[in-house]
Amino acid sequence: MRPSSPEPTYRNPHDPNDPEPWGPAETLPPSAPLGPVASTGGPGAVDGRPARHDGRRSGRRIGAVLTTGLVVAGAAWAGAGLLGSDVTTEVTAPVTSVRVISGNTAIQVRYEDVPTARIVEHDRQRGSRLEQRVVDGELIVDYRGGGFSFGPSFNRRLDIVLPAGTRQDTPDLVVRGTTGSITVDGDFGTTDLTTTTGSVHASGSFDTVRTKVTTGGIDVTGRADSASAESTTGSIDIRVEGSRSVRAQASTGSVDVTVDGPQPDEVEARTTTGSVDVDVPDGSYAVQATSRTGSVRVDVDEDGAAPHRIQAETGTGSVRIF
Repeated sequence: MRPSSPEPTYRNPHDPNDPEPWGPAETLPPSAPLGPVASTGGPGAVDGRPARHDGRRSGRRIGAVLTTGLVVAGAAWAGAGLLGSDVTTEVTAPVTSVRVISGNTAIQVRYEDVPTARIVEHDRQRGSRLEQRVVDGELIVDYRGGGFSFGPSFNRRLDIVLPAGTRQDTPDLVVRGTTGSITVDGDFGTTDLTTTTGSVHASGSFDTVRTKVTTGGIDVTGRADSASAESTTGSIDIRVEGSRSVRAQASTGSVDVTVDGPQPDEVEARTTTGSVDVDVPDGSYAVQATSRTGSVRVDVDEDGAAPHRIQAETGTGSVRIF
């Protein structure tokens, strides 16, 4: 029986009690000397010299292989239902308000010159589920996307298209998403937009617009009686006209608020990490502006008794009111 080799000892180089923290030096056996190498130059060589390599021919062969692979993969994706298609659902009943609940897809709501409302599923995947109904004029859409959008499209999106004639009625709008951006364009009444992961873009005219995101940016532009935005991780940009009240709060991200038209009654802009900029119409304001780490600049007329109030604060970053 061959004698067993001793168990190796593992040492800790950071242990001060180890007398040999790196262990004894290990001697490697000598390598055999390399002998002469006979070169034939490979196939096609002449007098021991290697044959010339035709890079263009190889490139064409590689390109042909890749093209064939993509065609075969595309056919396989299509056969497996991984390449989505666009599906349109007409809504024949009159719509006076909209409520959308969705899973992992982007959502767009807009007006077009169409006779009736319609729902367009872009890049619909196998396993997607769409339920829609109209109750007392409210269009309720419940959508769950299917599997991962795999292939050349990557364009999964749910569009809610409303007839342009209903724009003057300013329907109320509620959108609840989990993963995916929300984009709204047009005139609406009370508007509430929320998603967990994704950005929110709202432009148009609103009675009230409320936006909330966990991870993603928010931008609101247009007219609004009141506007509010809340983001845990992401910047906020609000540019509105005629607003009485504007509130914007972020944990990590900058906050920019611009109000045009008459003086607003109140503006609140806060973030923990990031800059805060507030641009308001001329006039006197009761101002509270603070930054624990950063500069503070106030370029509006300050009057503690003014009916128009501005609060702007950040933990780390600058504050400007102008």
